Amino acid sequence: TTYTLIPGGITGTSFTVSPSSSQTYSITGTSTEGCLSGNEATTNITVNPTPTVAIAAVSNPTICSGNVTTITPSGASTYTLNPGNISGTSFTVNPTSNQTYSITGTSAEGCIGANEATTDVFVNPTPTIAIVSVSNPTICSGSSSIITPVGALTYTLNPGAIAGTSFTVSPTSNQTYTLTVTSSLGCTDDNNVTITVAPPPTASFNFTGNNSCSNIPIQFTNTSTGTGLSYAWNFGDPSSGGQNTSSQTNP
Repeated sequence: TTYTLIPGGITGTSFTVSPSSSQTYSITGTSTEGCLSGNEATTNITVNPTPTVAIAAVSNPTICSGNVTTITPSGASTYTLNPGNISGTSFTVNPTSNQTYSITGTSAEGCIGANEATTDVFVNPTPTIAIVSVSNPTICSGSSSIITPVGALTYTLNPGAIAGTSFTVSPTSNQTYTLTVTSSLGCTDDNNVTITVAPPPTASFNFTGNNSCSNIPIQFTNTSTGTGLSYAWNFGDPSSGGQNTSSQTNP
């Protein structure tokens, strides 16, 4: 027994076909005695389209080192990103240097795309900022300190959004300052420095003894408050010479 496939008029006992679009085939048969079949059998071959993958969007084609960007493909149902062999529908990547990514796709019917889409992500270096000196990390209220950074040409100090190369600050209470540097490529780096404002000391004392009588010693007792204090007493009696002043805590 032999068969004939239509379209094509191909004779055989089985048929391998590769239609480019959905196709209905009919088959007639002839017996070994030469008798034609009284019917024809039909079958439908459905051809699903092969997906064409494209890059729909890249959120940031150029990023700063340490940042991320999202690549969104289109044209298929699921995708594979390389390098990495990562499956998904969109991909968030954080390369450390310039990188070319390729994406292949598969349709919902399981057809693998005939192409791969590529995109480049460029990585700009992040500048580095350091605090080279702080003239006075701890100051008294009303005093100032100079903050000097290094690593770039200009900086921005916050709070205040002050631009410059060094900064004189006079906080009234403990304050953390943030210095930001921005490269010509738009990448930034931050560094913090804290200035501590010491509370002012309070000077006070009391004494024992009768200061109206001559040659009777008077004991002064220091009751001042504060930290790291030094003392300069003046008793208001210049004629007493060296005894008119003292640096003792309790003279």
